[in-house]
Amino acid sequence: DAFVEIEKKFKQIGGESLVKAYAAVGTKKNKWKALYENVQTDRGLLEEKWKNVVNENETLRKELTQIKKERDRQINLKKQAERALSQSENEFRARTDALEKERQEFEEGMTKQKKSFGQRTKNNPSTK
Repeated sequence: DAFVEIEKKFKQIGGESLVKAYAAVGTKKNKWKALYENVQTDRGLLEEKWKNVVNENETLRKELTQIKKERDRQINLKKQAERALSQSENEFRARTDALEKERQEFEEGMTKQKKSFGQRTKNNPSTK
């Protein structure tokens, strides 16, 4: 019988019986099968974690976009406020300068009137 011949040769090279060898191979096969299933399970878990990471990344990207938009809006508001303040300061300076010029003209006019009045009273014989 061929099986007996193979088993004899197998024993000659130091092996156990073929039944035991086959059982050992079956056990190893089962171990490899279990290991493969564990790897597949781990792969599934890693894929799920990866999906979560991708979703979280997308969420963070959207939040970052919103933050950038808000920052840009704040910067634009600040620039508008600075322009309005600068314009107000310029208008204030212009008004102040105009009032100062008006005051000087008024004082010059009053000085001229005083001199003129002084000259009239000097020359007017009725005031003597």
